[in-house]
Amino acid sequence: MSNVYIGKPYRSVFDTVAQELRIDGMIIAIHKTGIKREQDTNLIGTSIDDGIIRWELGGLVDDDNAYEGIVDICTNDGDLWAATWSGFSLRIDPERGDLLETVFTR
Repeated sequence: MSNVYIGKPYRSVFDTVAQELRIDGMIIAIHKTGIKREQDTNLIGTSIDDGIIRWELGGLVDDDNAYEGIVDICTNDGDLWAATWSGFSLRIDPERGDLLETVFTR
């Protein structure tokens, strides 16, 4: 994890947001970082209360020759899920950004 965005205001990345949803008092957003290859830490969790980014997360596979980042987010039965480019589904704690479950879907 790169920790580039933690502690910064959400408005500092708002122009790069590709997708967002709100769950459990948090704004969860995929943002465009400009990375074309390698692991991309492009999912951020922001507190709705103060607008400060609390956590960030990226793809699982570390490969300098291929892109690996979060490409979709959704909720299912109240759980936050994210999909990676390489075919993993990740169940994530929306408040802390902890990875709770990993499922390979391809």
